[in-house]
Amino acid sequence: MRKHKNIKFLRFSILLLMLLLIALLLWLLWKFVPRASVRFCLLAVCAGILAAAGLLNWYQRLQISSFAGEICETLDALMSGRQPEDYHPYEDSLTSRVQGKLLQYYDIMNEGKLQSQKDKETIQGLVSDISHQVKTPVANLRLYAGILKNPALPAEKRNEFLGTMNGQIDKLDFLLQSLIKMSRLETGTFALHITEAPLKDTIAAAMSTVWARAEEKGIALLADCDSGITVQHDPKWTAEALGNILDNAVKYTPGGGSVAITVRPWQFYTRIDITDTGTGIPEEHYNDIFQRFYRGQEAAALDGIDLAIKKGKFTAIIGASGSGKTTLLNMLGGLDTPDEGEVIVDGVSLAGLKEKELAVFRRGKVGFVYQNFNLIPTLTVKENMLFPLSLAGSTPDPVFFQEILSLLHLEDRQNAYPNQLSGGGQQRVAIARALIAKPSVILADEPTGNLDSKSSQNVLGLLKLSVETWKQTLVIITHNLEIAQMADRVIRIEDGRIRA
Repeated sequence: MRKHKNIKFLRFSILLLMLLLIALLLWLLWKFVPRASVRFCLLAVCAGILAAAGLLNWYQRLQISSFAGEICETLDALMSGRQPEDYHPYEDSLTSRVQGKLLQYYDIMNEGKLQSQKDKETIQGLVSDISHQVKTPVANLRLYAGILKNPALPAEKRNEFLGTMNGQIDKLDFLLQSLIKMSRLETGTFALHITEAPLKDTIAAAMSTVWARAEEKGIALLADCDSGITVQHDPKWTAEALGNILDNAVKYTPGGGSVAITVRPWQFYTRIDITDTGTGIPEEHYNDIFQRFYRGQEAAALDGIDLAIKKGKFTAIIGASGSGKTTLLNMLGGLDTPDEGEVIVDGVSLAGLKEKELAVFRRGKVGFVYQNFNLIPTLTVKENMLFPLSLAGSTPDPVFFQEILSLLHLEDRQNAYPNQLSGGGQQRVAIARALIAKPSVILADEPTGNLDSKSSQNVLGLLKLSVETWKQTLVIITHNLEIAQMADRVIRIEDGRIRA
């Protein structure tokens, strides 16, 4: 406000000075120029100069106004996320130069925004990873604790469950230690201590961490490393990294197999190869190992199970990661086929169906609900719900459609898009999509994995209510013991076998 007053005072002072100068000029002309014609000529010249100065001032103000307008339009365009229309990068003008700087600043800020979004997604993925890894042992510990409360449990079984609980505790301890190490690496609490050390001692330290498990399975551990090979490395962390690889090698190598470490010094570095006689990974899946929770089909295979699920009941399947839960669910849904045996769903044997027949079977008999919703972002809620029917060329039952909308509280959200819904809202749409074809079986793979506890309870309540209302069979994979306890039956899978 004070600055505005100063500007007004300055303008008034300039105007007053101009008037004084004009008065002085007139006095000088009339005082010292006797001829009237000369006086008027000089006066006309001065008036012309004043008019030219006024025009120049008006033109400059017009240019400043135009410049300010173009800059404001540029800022409006950038704030709305679009490119300015009147930007001419190759024009040598003040406006183009300022616009160019603004665009550079916008690109830098936008890059920072994108990086922040990537960091946010990375953190979300990390939290999801941690949640996924923690839920299984915690759920198992709770389950075993409940079983151990039974006073009639035989001592042999009690010791067996206690041993299993120790294994789950070891998993949690390993996860905790890994998180601590990762946190220290991120914050720079500790650094690698590189020294010139014999590689043979490091490999021996790594092999010692898996020696007992290998001996238990009858797996031969072999090492081919010359004792004279020394390299610059941190023995402690190199041994731990090699130990992690060896741990997986022993885990997925069948009994009687072998795991070998071969060291070959090359010109610029030393190469370490670890080979085993385990299942391995097909060449076409090499890039898939960098995906979260990747596991080859052989690692998650089911081993000769015999299972019957009652029609119209809610069955929960629990087990550790890689135990075979998802493989079982995929077989029930006709997405995978067993190497041996038969899968019968609602009286239909899936073994004799061709691929097109399986697709028709899945559309009509099975409804899938996934952890990540798998909604199509460019379709509305209503279009996502009706998508399976549109694939089959069918039309929805209007009464049944309204019943689903009412049951899942989606009446007012039919025209919304998935990104306009909360996580719980998107999962309700996924459930509605699974129910719309009136399937006999609902298969849900971690349907509450990405939801908070309140939304999880709501979604599970809606699933139970829907299957009870329309007499459907519900099979859920979950790590959450509280969800499992809501089921009519709980099945625990371990290493491809049913344990309970």
